[in-house]
Amino acid sequence: MLRWQAFLQAGLRQARRERWTRGASANARHRVKGAAGAWVFGEEGDLAAVQVTRRTYLVAMRLRHGLPVAPACLVAAEESCAHGTAAGARCGVRLDTTGHHAVACGAGGGFVRRHNGVVWELARQLRRLGFGVRTEVWLDDLAEIKDGRVREARMDLVVTSPFGTYYLDVTVFHPFTRLGARRLPSAGGSLAAQEQRKRERYVVRDPASGTRRTRAHFVPIALASYGALGPAAVELFGVFELAARRSLHVSSSKRVGWLARAVAAAAVHGAAAGVLSAFAPPDGQERAHLRGLAAPGA
Repeated sequence: MLRWQAFLQAGLRQARRERWTRGASANARHRVKGAAGAWVFGEEGDLAAVQVTRRTYLVAMRLRHGLPVAPACLVAAEESCAHGTAAGARCGVRLDTTGHHAVACGAGGGFVRRHNGVVWELARQLRRLGFGVRTEVWLDDLAEIKDGRVREARMDLVVTSPFGTYYLDVTVFHPFTRLGARRLPSAGGSLAAQEQRKRERYVVRDPASGTRRTRAHFVPIALASYGALGPAAVELFGVFELAARRSLHVSSSKRVGWLARAVAAAAVHGAAAGVLSAFAPPDGQERAHLRGLAAPGA
């Protein structure tokens, strides 16, 4: 009886998806392609490399559903982008209500913070599984000489395991432009396109001879700002989780897919933090608290 119930429920969900797809706008369908929902339930609530707050959760939920993000800021929202550089220059572009500019704006180092948050959280999770992990590693075996110049290779993570060494390079992208237009795959607007860009950047086989330039396995880790993870990373994380279960570094009761859920949550909350810094930047006293510089009792 339970099997029939599960079968009927699966059919009902499929029918609902098809009905939604027929009535959804092109932008909504594009957004959903880059979305993953496991983070919504907060299962991986022990993130340490990315700040998770009530406000980042509220903003992330509004981004997920394509809703105006200002109500989630809980303060009067800015009308122009408040992202600023270290020199004090402000972006100043007028903000769209659904947060596309805020997520895609690179002023003030937002891209770097979001990327680094995912890298550090992934490194932390892999170390907990018993793997050796190094971050920001310069690699001689993937360095190239082009037009008489050395093109150096720096990998986000180098993971050592009983079944080989893995080079992992992370990219976190927004499926829309700062103007809210859909990014085409040719412009890096899909997970597959982002993975291919990484493979073209770090060439494992010599184009002329076809021989491998390294014994390590290169795997691109592509994440959309809405939480979806590229197929190469999904497959690799499954291998890592299985190895951790067999070596007893993790309980067999832990639900499959926790690595993907952790990095998805890091990407989603990192994107939400970028929205907050654009729409509701902290004032001087809040900045002092965030940096641990506030006066006692302030």
